[in-house]
Amino acid sequence: MTRMCQGVMELDLTQNCIASWQEIFQVICCMPRLTFLNLTSNPISSPIVGSPKMVGMMHASISSTASSLDELTASALFSRALAESPNTASTNLSDTDPDISIKGPTTSNIVEVVAPLDASSSKVASEQETSIVQSIETNISPSVQAHSSETTEPTLSVDATTKDLSEDKTVSAATQDGGRDADRASCSTPEAYDKKTGSFSCSPTELPTSLCFPNLRQLVLNDTQVDWQSIVQLLKIFPNLEELHLSLNHYTSVDLLPDLLYPSLVRIFFNGNKVCAWSEINKLGRAFPSLQQLFLAETELRTLDETDCMAESFPCLSLLSLNKTQLEGWDILERLRLLPSLIDVRLQGIPFLESMEAKERRQLLVARLPNVTRLNGSPVTDEEREDAERAFIRLFMDSEQKPARYYELEKIYGKLDPLAKVNLKPQRVFRVKVVFNDRCEELEVNANQSVRELKKTLQNLVGLPASRFSVFYVDKQIDMGAERLRFPDKKLYTYKLTDGDEFIVEPKT
Repeated sequence: MTRMCQGVMELDLTQNCIASWQEIFQVICCMPRLTFLNLTSNPISSPIVGSPKMVGMMHASISSTASSLDELTASALFSRALAESPNTASTNLSDTDPDISIKGPTTSNIVEVVAPLDASSSKVASEQETSIVQSIETNISPSVQAHSSETTEPTLSVDATTKDLSEDKTVSAATQDGGRDADRASCSTPEAYDKKTGSFSCSPTELPTSLCFPNLRQLVLNDTQVDWQSIVQLLKIFPNLEELHLSLNHYTSVDLLPDLLYPSLVRIFFNGNKVCAWSEINKLGRAFPSLQQLFLAETELRTLDETDCMAESFPCLSLLSLNKTQLEGWDILERLRLLPSLIDVRLQGIPFLESMEAKERRQLLVARLPNVTRLNGSPVTDEEREDAERAFIRLFMDSEQKPARYYELEKIYGKLDPLAKVNLKPQRVFRVKVVFNDRCEELEVNANQSVRELKKTLQNLVGLPASRFSVFYVDKQIDMGAERLRFPDKKLYTYKLTDGDEFIVEPKT
């Protein structure tokens, strides 16, 4: 089983009703190449329980069970788990902001195969299997960090490559013996491991220092209600995370340790939580100084920090999503200029902005945020920025109370003249003459009318039904004679009407 799981790089355990971190660690301990782990909608709000010898015991449990199964039986169990699982599932990890879809088999049945592994079923492992197990232990040690490489394409593999197996065989006999002795010593620790319950007994606050997965880059904990104490421990267990999802966990505050420093994380999804004070968000920036992208959509934020603390907390932040937050007023939004690296911002669904027309809203945002080069997912060009800033000056030039941004832009463009008011809408109503027999009367007609509608209007004027007369059009600007209106559904604007044109009505004989 250990050998078959060596190549697994992405694991999706969404909605598996897993409530114990021990079960999760027991599953992923045999996946040394794991880079992505999705635990969305699992009720794992209980604290992490473990000891420094947890890894040794888990490896011993896995290797002993693997040795008790021949290769054919293990392959059959794993294949059955994949066959019984639902078809490929897609989990959407973000809202509004870039969608990430990770596909892979639902692993509820795989958990059933791996979870029952127990040290009490131990047998003597073969030399090849022991070598593989110890190779995994070597891979998950911190020393592998320098040799690990990012994977750009999701991969699910259940067999180790020939190259990996050949490298595993090169492990020295002394290393193998040392690894087996360590596993035996771990398995013989009754105060830490209960063979009857299959659990590790120790204080919830005790950190499992030997448990380390340096290859994991993305961890998804959406809708898990995981507490902050567990998150701090997970950051030590997964020391090289680059992306962390904590959405929909009903957080009202950020309870990270003041001295916590985790430099590898560059992207956090914190959507749908109940935090309303930016001072809590600043704690994320201080704990993750390399943070580049922060998603805060659908939170209850109402204001932003107006001091330099925001800039000090987020020196590298380039993308910030504030979609569907409760920010109130332009003065608050202009504080985004305090973020020194911010160039991409999402500001959709904010109540006070939604009352404006889309074009006006975008122009005002572009004019007020000179540091932003990408707004709501689309780039801001130099031409668009200049047009927006000039329009901003003209908007407030006659106002008694001008915003500070007005004076900044006036220094750039100088004093501008107001634009002439020009109505570019085409004329639709014309005053024409209607000639019938010896009578001539003026009439206003709408150019959007059809010939049939015009004749209905004229029948009251001439006293004849529309079917009993014909209408001729005379263009006074171009003297081309009278043109009979033959097509009843043709619109009048197609004749290019002007004021003073004539319609001649002649009865049919």
